[in-house]
Amino acid sequence: MIKTLISSLCISFTLLLLFFIFHSSNVSNSDNLVQVNQQQTTQTNLDSGVINTHIAFPTFINAKPDATSDLTHLLSNVKLRALNRNKLKQALKANPEQLLDYIKNNPNIDEFEQRIILDVVYQFSDQYREQVGLEMMYAKNPIYRSAGYQLLASAGSEDETLTSYYIGLVTEASYTETDIDVLTDIMTIYHTQTISDEVKPKVISRLSPLLAHQNTNLQIEALKALLNVTDLVTSTPYIVENLAAQDTSKLAQTIDILYSISTPPAKLAEELEILSQSELSTPEIKQAALAVIQHWQR
Repeated sequence: MIKTLISSLCISFTLLLLFFIFHSSNVSNSDNLVQVNQQQTTQTNLDSGVINTHIAFPTFINAKPDATSDLTHLLSNVKLRALNRNKLKQALKANPEQLLDYIKNNPNIDEFEQRIILDVVYQFSDQYREQVGLEMMYAKNPIYRSAGYQLLASAGSEDETLTSYYIGLVTEASYTETDIDVLTDIMTIYHTQTISDEVKPKVISRLSPLLAHQNTNLQIEALKALLNVTDLVTSTPYIVENLAAQDTSKLAQTIDILYSISTPPAKLAEELEILSQSELSTPEIKQAALAVIQHWQR
């Protein structure tokens, strides 16, 4: 009986083992068949030019055009103070007339914008400087007018024979100028540029009333201009008059001017010596006068 039981168990175990082997073989064959089918399908799709996959294409948004991209109308789209100098230069090369339109349509500018205009327009031809300068000179805004005078005065850079002509234009136009700061800037033009003998008489005539002006800064700039266009014989009486002034600011600025004189007349040296020792002079004035005397003695 025991032998019969053992024999039955062996047969059952053998049958169970055969079942598992057969089932595993079917699963493996099934997986292989699926893999083969997938490879065949992929190859078929590739051969037919169809790729069965999902591709995410980017979505394009219509962006607003850059306002600075149109150089020919740049100043119509962008304020001057928002531009760098190189960009403005490129724009004016593309369309020089747009700056003239900007000046007409934008009456209010400040010194920052004025500086941008000057720095860029100085890089252009004398003809363009003249064109822009004349447009600005007759603007209502004194900041424009000041820049206009400066541009016009510099318009002889390519032909020195025209320098006198442009300085003459500046001088004639200055008689209608009423703004103190603009007049002061014009005086600065006179004492920083070389003034030809041809136009000197006009400039001296223009300076004469301003040498006695009540505004100290304007008067001092006029005196500097006089020193540039005349000799010391002509300038000394005005300097001596200023050295006798009770206005400390005028006195100090006049003393500073004397550094530009290499060989002073005896009268000026005498007046400065008096100032350096006078009990009426402030310590600052005494020190300033003594410094100029020592400068002359070197």
